[in-house]
Amino acid sequence: MNKTTLLLLLMVMIVMLTACSRTMEGDAPQVKPGDVKPKEPVTIRIAWLRTPEDAKKVTEHPYIKEKFPYVTFEYMTANPDAIQKEIAGGISPDLIELVASTIPPYNEMGLMTDNMDLVRKFKVNLGKYIPGDLETIKAYNLNGELYGLPAVVPQIRRTA
Repeated sequence: MNKTTLLLLLMVMIVMLTACSRTMEGDAPQVKPGDVKPKEPVTIRIAWLRTPEDAKKVTEHPYIKEKFPYVTFEYMTANPDAIQKEIAGGISPDLIELVASTIPPYNEMGLMTDNMDLVRKFKVNLGKYIPGDLETIKAYNLNGELYGLPAVVPQIRRTA
C-alpha cells in the first residue's frame, strides 16, 4: 500500500472524526486534517470489511505511525449483526469501511450521517473520484446524502 493511499484513508478518518467532535455550542474550530494533533491519545474504532491482519497493514504502517503517533486504532468487524451486538453493549464504531450496497442496515442502526458539510468545510475535490462512484453511494440511502467517500481515486487506482 503506497503513502498516497494511506494518507487518503487517514484524511477521510480525520474528517469523519471532526464531525464527531462538534459541540452543541457550534462548529469545531477550522483545522486542516494534517494539523489535528490532540494533546491526549485518541482511540479510533474502525469497523473493517477486511481481516484484522489486513487492517493492521493500514493502521500500523510506519508512515501512519509517524504521521499520527497519538492515534490508536481498534479493530471491529463490519458485519452488521456483530456491530448491532456491540452497540447493544455500548460500543459503536467511529468509522465503517463498507460497500455502498451495504449502507441500508447501518443507516437503520443510526450509524450513518451526511458528510457534505465536511466535504465543503475541508474543500474536498469530489471531481477526482471515478464518475458514478459518488452517485452509487448516494443511491443507497433515503435522501441522496453522501454517507462516505469512495476508497479509490483514479490517481491511485491500481491496474491488474
